Amino acid sequence: MTTTPNACRRQLLGLGALALLAGCATPAPPPATADDSRAVAAAVDRLTQLMLKPDATGLGLVLHDHLTYGHSGGKVDSKASLTDALVSGRSAFGRIDLSAQTVDVVGDVASVRHVFDADNRPAGKPPSRVRLQVLSVWLRGNDSRTGWQLLARQAVALP
Repeated sequence: MTTTPNACRRQLLGLGALALLAGCATPAPPPATADDSRAVAAAVDRLTQLMLKPDATGLGLVLHDHLTYGHSGGKVDSKASLTDALVSGRSAFGRIDLSAQTVDVVGDVASVRHVFDADNRPAGKPPSRVRLQVLSVWLRGNDSRTGWQLLARQAVALP
């Protein structure tokens, strides 16, 4: 059987494409450990405490620079606007209780789901209660000072 030059080129291009794809495949992340899950849960707790007693420096460490923070009413905050709202008291909490929390870690990314029950006490507004289902996405920081950082959060109201 004879092969034409064009057929040879097509075969080589096909093999080259396969080799390129194989080289681009990323290895699976290492399996998560119980320590990873505990560290993420500790970061969630740290954020909760900072929401109760806001501190700009602490928030600066736990919130990722590219944060997108979605509220149940549709408002979306950035790191700067959320920090400002908490530190100024425009967003204030008297109580926050988290329940039914699950943590799923895949490499340097974690997703967390929980029910968020809280008493709001924003400056200049009457107190209210909120009950939310929250999904948050956390990234492992590059150094021990930052640890896990909140990258994204979305909440929906629960009855």
